[in-house]
Amino acid sequence: MGRDATCAHLFVYGTLMPAATTRLGTEQRARLLAEGTHLGRGFVEGQLVDLGDYPGLCVTGERGRVVRGDVFALNSPVATFGWLDIYEGIEPDELVPEYRRVTLPVLMHNAASETIRAWAYVLQTAPDPRTLLDAELWPGHCGRV
Repeated sequence: MGRDATCAHLFVYGTLMPAATTRLGTEQRARLLAEGTHLGRGFVEGQLVDLGDYPGLCVTGERGRVVRGDVFALNSPVATFGWLDIYEGIEPDELVPEYRRVTLPVLMHNAASETIRAWAYVLQTAPDPRTLLDAELWPGHCGRV
């Protein structure tokens, strides 16, 4: 995991997914679709955490657990991450933000099954085990408000 300044891809798994129907993230989803190209679905190793109105991604290094999301190619990553970092709560004056933005390998769900690197917002701290979801897709993406 790292901060690859040259990476122009983004992996989303919650309120920013194009199919999400939550009120939370409505404006940001539209803006992301305008500022990037949706490349399709992808998978990262990790586990989803239920944080109430939105999920978190916990990257444990445990093989076999995957999270499904969507991948975007960003037209202007610096500009897009300027507002996305604020949406995700990563601000310069925040002492311990909930998330950190890192690059991860993403297995694309396409004919080539290629692996690309993409930015993703992952949880900073270990989650309460009771909040771990046993699903690769966030249940709230399709109708939870």
